[in-house]
Amino acid sequence: MAALARLSISPDIATALGSDSRVLVCSINDETISLDKAVPPSGTSAAQFDSLSDLVSPSVALFLLFKLDPTFGSSDSGKWLVVSWIPDDVRVRDKMLYSSSRSHLKNTLGLTNFVEKDYNVSDADELTQESYLASLVKVSTLNEREEADKMSMASEGLAGMSSAMGVVPFTFTPTLSTELDSFKSGSKHFVSMAVEPGCKIGLSPGYKSITSPPNISGLVGSGSLTEHVDSSTPSFCVVRCVGNAGSEPVVKFVYVCPEGSMVKAKMQASTAKSSALSNLRSLGLEISDKVEVCEADEVDEAIKPKGEEEGATSKAAEINHMKPKRKGRGKARIAKFNFDDA
Repeated sequence: MAALARLSISPDIATALGSDSRVLVCSINDETISLDKAVPPSGTSAAQFDSLSDLVSPSVALFLLFKLDPTFGSSDSGKWLVVSWIPDDVRVRDKMLYSSSRSHLKNTLGLTNFVEKDYNVSDADELTQESYLASLVKVSTLNEREEADKMSMASEGLAGMSSAMGVVPFTFTPTLSTELDSFKSGSKHFVSMAVEPGCKIGLSPGYKSITSPPNISGLVGSGSLTEHVDSSTPSFCVVRCVGNAGSEPVVKFVYVCPEGSMVKAKMQASTAKSSALSNLRSLGLEISDKVEVCEADEVDEAIKPKGEEEGATSKAAEINHMKPKRKGRGKARIAKFNFDDA
């Protein structure tokens, strides 16, 4: 930092900031940031920005101060943008000097004269208006764990709203509401939904409706729901099922949360589940049972009547009871052997 402390700013740069120049080419020479060239406006600001590559060399670092105007496409009209041209081939010392001197340059000349975010480039192809404006777009760099933490914090914030409102405020999209109206009327027997941006719940990607109620007493072939459930994204399903002949149809709510889905999507779905159930009840749908599964191919088994599941469990218990016990006392032990070297 000793080199940075000794840097001075040429008065010519401060003077040029108040001129009609559009581009100021500055460099560090003998511990001074000096003005090498002042370029007047030529054509549109966007076209002149695209020609900045004509002012640089692949072996020399520079500061290019570019004055933005209303036609450039930025909200910082009238301010100067610091473009740090630091190509890969320059000396390490020069890279450090130019990288550490930007703030010093702006502070000395007055921060109010400059755009807050500098534009740092090392490739001439990046010296275009399109590339600069694209750099202003904020891109999330959170990893999956950080996304989960962020979603958890958001969920906690929504939980505060939930305490006053009853549930987290996710709303159904008009398209989903139309499908649910058809479900309620009996013309459709299955609807799959998923969380959308903006605290919305809409139809699941690739959703296919079912116009005849699946039989839940052993779903096979065309009666299976697996092909209708999204296997990669968390979803909520309502399904109208019929059992044996003469039994009344029942409506079940199924929450499917695939293990392989993104952590962020899992957090969003978990947060939206209570709201989905509340909205369904508001539509007059009477949910007889709620089940949760981890994979789409588990849905068929999960929505079977509890009596059948219990029967299967009892049968398994009966078979287990009939197995002869191992001779001897206590649990089986793992025998360890030591082999002598040959």
